[in-house]
Amino acid sequence: MTKQYDIERDGSEEQRSQTVAMAVRGLQIFLITAAILLVFNSAKLRSAVRDFPANAVTDRMVLAADQWHAWMEAAGAAKVAETLHQAMLDIRDTQWPE
Repeated sequence: MTKQYDIERDGSEEQRSQTVAMAVRGLQIFLITAAILLVFNSAKLRSAVRDFPANAVTDRMVLAADQWHAWMEAAGAAKVAETLHQAMLDIRDTQWPE
């Protein structure tokens, strides 16, 4: 009787498995997005790390972020974000005929 009560109160096993599947899918999307940002927006990562309070750990993080950004610049990935940002600024500043 307790198991039946738990299922009625908490939802069916199928609902729970669907919830877990959705949570896993959300985590996958988050990790993929984070990886894309790390590769194509390394300049912002570098800037954000520099805003952390200064201590021995953040000093190492700054060095790592600088090195990562240098690698992304060498690979050409850092230029993608700059190019897209400039394109969006150009579109925003476009004067459309009335």
